[in-house]
Amino acid sequence: KTGKIFLSLLGKGDWICDLNRKQFRFIKTDLFNQFQGPGIFPEMYAFDEDSLLISDSVGHRLMDLKTGELRDFSLLSTDEGPSWLTCFDDHDRKIWIGSDYGVFQLDKDHGEVIKVFPKSPKPSRRLLIRDVYEDSKKNLWIATWGEGLYLLDLNTGILKLYDPFPSIPPTKNGIWSCRYLYEDRAQNMWIGCREGLLRYNSSLDSFILYRHELDDPESMSENTSFCIYEDSVGYIWSGSYGGGLNRLDPKTGKFIHFSVNDGLLGNNIFSLIPDDKGFLWIVSYKGITRFNPYTHQILNLTEYNGLGSSRYDAFMYGKRQYTGDLLFLGDRGIDIFNPDSIHLSDYKPPLVFTGFELFNEPVAIRNAGEENSDTFRLDRHISYTDEIRLNYDHRVFTIAYAALDYAGPENIQYAYQLEGFDRDWQYVDGKRSATYTNLDPGSYEFRVKSTNADGIWNDEYKTLSLVVAAPWWETPIAYILYVCFLVALVYLFWRYQRRRWTLQTALQMQEKESLRLKELDTFKSNLYTNITHEFRTPLTVINGMLELARTKPKEWMEDSLRTIEVQSAKLLEMVNQMLTLQKLETGKVIYEPIKDDIIAFINHLSEPFEFQAKSKGLDFYIHHEYAECNMDFDPGKLEMVLVNLISNAIKFTNKGRITLHTELTDDNQLDIRISDTGIGIHQDQIAHIFSRFYQADQSTTRFGEGTGIGLSLVKDLVPIIHGTIEVKSELAQGTEFLLRLTISRKAARQSLQLSNTGKIPENGIPVNVPAAKKPVKPKATILFIEDHKDVRHYLRAVFSDEYHVLEAHHGDQGVLMARQNIPDLIVSDIMMPQKDGYDVCQAIHDDPLTSHIPIILLTAKADVQSKIIGYEKGADAYLEKPFHPKELDAQINMLLVQRKRLQLKYQESPSGEPSLQQISREDPFLTELCTLLYEHIAEDDFGIKEICIQMLVSRSQLHNKVKGVTGLSTSLFIRKLRLEEARKLIYSTDLSVAEIAYQVGFKDPNFFSRVYRKEFGKSPSEGRR
Repeated sequence: KTGKIFLSLLGKGDWICDLNRKQFRFIKTDLFNQFQGPGIFPEMYAFDEDSLLISDSVGHRLMDLKTGELRDFSLLSTDEGPSWLTCFDDHDRKIWIGSDYGVFQLDKDHGEVIKVFPKSPKPSRRLLIRDVYEDSKKNLWIATWGEGLYLLDLNTGILKLYDPFPSIPPTKNGIWSCRYLYEDRAQNMWIGCREGLLRYNSSLDSFILYRHELDDPESMSENTSFCIYEDSVGYIWSGSYGGGLNRLDPKTGKFIHFSVNDGLLGNNIFSLIPDDKGFLWIVSYKGITRFNPYTHQILNLTEYNGLGSSRYDAFMYGKRQYTGDLLFLGDRGIDIFNPDSIHLSDYKPPLVFTGFELFNEPVAIRNAGEENSDTFRLDRHISYTDEIRLNYDHRVFTIAYAALDYAGPENIQYAYQLEGFDRDWQYVDGKRSATYTNLDPGSYEFRVKSTNADGIWNDEYKTLSLVVAAPWWETPIAYILYVCFLVALVYLFWRYQRRRWTLQTALQMQEKESLRLKELDTFKSNLYTNITHEFRTPLTVINGMLELARTKPKEWMEDSLRTIEVQSAKLLEMVNQMLTLQKLETGKVIYEPIKDDIIAFINHLSEPFEFQAKSKGLDFYIHHEYAECNMDFDPGKLEMVLVNLISNAIKFTNKGRITLHTELTDDNQLDIRISDTGIGIHQDQIAHIFSRFYQADQSTTRFGEGTGIGLSLVKDLVPIIHGTIEVKSELAQGTEFLLRLTISRKAARQSLQLSNTGKIPENGIPVNVPAAKKPVKPKATILFIEDHKDVRHYLRAVFSDEYHVLEAHHGDQGVLMARQNIPDLIVSDIMMPQKDGYDVCQAIHDDPLTSHIPIILLTAKADVQSKIIGYEKGADAYLEKPFHPKELDAQINMLLVQRKRLQLKYQESPSGEPSLQQISREDPFLTELCTLLYEHIAEDDFGIKEICIQMLVSRSQLHNKVKGVTGLSTSLFIRKLRLEEARKLIYSTDLSVAEIAYQVGFKDPNFFSRVYRKEFGKSPSEGRR
């Protein structure tokens, strides 16, 4: 079946006769052992069909291939001694021989030897010629080891040395050591060197060097190149020393490598012998390899395939020119064969399993009748076993296998795969076992396949089933218990989390409720503060006017009663609004319509607001599309809506106009538009302005005042009167409210009696206030900063007789007036537009001009925290609304008296040692003034005008500041400071009185002496004594 005959001879052992053995011819010789030694590079050349030329350390000899006889080759015998040589036939059948002493031409037909290079009889040193090659242009290339590359023109005899890299010295230039020459079909010359593969382009006269690069896996595997060949595709093949076989693609410059890992017998490749079919024959120490450069198929031939030797010399090979036979020298002789006679066997050797091991110990076969024991055993030999069952603790096992091919068992290669574990086949060359460790429980199938002795793979594989049992903790019952335990654990965790979530939810609800209550408390606090502020302002005016009427009944009785009436009406209106809100919440407000002219009603309602707008400097326009419109409406509730909308428009508009416009729509509705050019509403706040107690600006600097009730009341009343309301607003541009009422005429007609109330003063302020009496003596100046006109009017009425009164209606104006007029005292409200009372305090005390002015804060914010903030900002006193005028008068008098005492203290010595320190500490303005005067004290013309220019203040500001702090006029303060400095000089120097007078700014010494005596009670001369 396999083509082999097995013989058993008595006394001679067992023999195998292979009928398919390769056809090799063998000549027994001992030449192989004669060539071993350092530096020995023998050559073998097929001289003719029946003889072989051998060059070695002994000399040059011819071997008769028929008889194996050796004889000297006398044509190459010279006086120069033995030589190793390289030979080749040119196109004229002339043999070129390269030796250590030159290049020779052998004409074997005529028996002549001619020395071609060098021409000198004997060279000065050995040339170490390693290869000679004739190119397509009939030029002779000469490769030397260490002497470079030469080109000899056979026609002209010109010899040219090529140095591809002249910058490198020859002793260090590995390219000068050349081993092999080859010309490709494109007439490029390839040179195999010690430091790489060199390509020479004759048309461009340029070299390209290919080397091994550490960081480039597609470069050469190793630098040394010993043989070169171009295949039919154009790839360049190169053999290396230690790097195996390299294939170069000249187009890309990239290499592919082949080594023992790919099936070669060795990585040292010194020969590439092409045959007529394109196969490459490679000589290795272990044998001979046939390599297919197109399919990369490898056939290794050794003594097991019929070769006569077990070791071969990589340099000793030859090829017959006429027959194509290949010749190889081995340790036992010369093998001769024709490449065409080498055929691959198609025999597929059977595969068997030969053994099984656990933990590197062979597993025995259970004997017949043997009971089960703890020791693992096989029921039968593994070659007859289809399945093996392993316990979970059998972690290391080995399967042995073999292919039954006796012709060349060492050439057989194997591959195996464990399905379920290995992704791909594992190719292991000649290894005949597979070991696995720590397999997971489950079923596996082990597969193994092999080649025959010629390296042909058999696609059929041998299988063995393996089952690894799971440990008890990985069995189905164990998993069921795990699931039950996990479910129980999840349930307990769920119960724990549910309880935790319940507690967290309850805690969050408590926190939300606590936060809501806190916000509610804050909201109530703000609400009560705003409402009490709204109530306290009219009450302050009422109480003040009552006190004024009581103390001065003749002058103020009538005006006080009128003011009290107006403020009482305001209080009643706010109370009514709050009661209406309460009714709306309980649903007790009903629609009570009448049928009348709504246009006349709107005109009558708008008259007081027209006067109020004009008194504020605003234009008030009323425009109706129709002069009258009879329809159903509830006058009381409509009045509440319109009064709130128009009041807000006037309150939040500082300049521009208020417009009230009515028109009838096509869908039987009346549109009432109220627009203004006021401060407007931010888009984020429009959705909240109808919310109860909401204020778009909740700061103490907001424009206007209110409780946040008006628009909420409007929103609740509009649906009751069968209407809708819309708002459009743009910040800093204005606001428009659209009230749309449905027109109906179903109510019983009633005539609405409209009384002509006439125009009333703004906020009910009487216009015939008696003029203040002309003061007899100079009055202290008091600045009242209050945004409520009623309060300002009341304060002026109370204090105008005793003080010079200035008024400001908001914080910014108050700070400006304080700097311009330097009042003696400031009384300020806290809740004001632009700047509140706290900001006014801060600004007054931060300005050196006004830092000395005492401040009293008036407000409805009477809580302790608000007072603390006021005192921290610099307030000197805090008075709660409503206040008694005498209480405020007492506060004013107390602060003015304190200021007067401080002035007297400064008058004693404006520059005295403690006084000046106090001024520097308490008033930086006067410190700067004193410093300026000391710098110019000797200049008699440095006065008030120059001080104003230097300190950037007006004359009145300077006077009021100095007067307010010291009680002295500016000129008197300057004189007293000069005199103080003069007194220091009198007591501390020996200068004359006249010199001292000039030095302190007096140009007349006599005048200086007079004023000095008047100031200190003695003359300067007497003071010196």
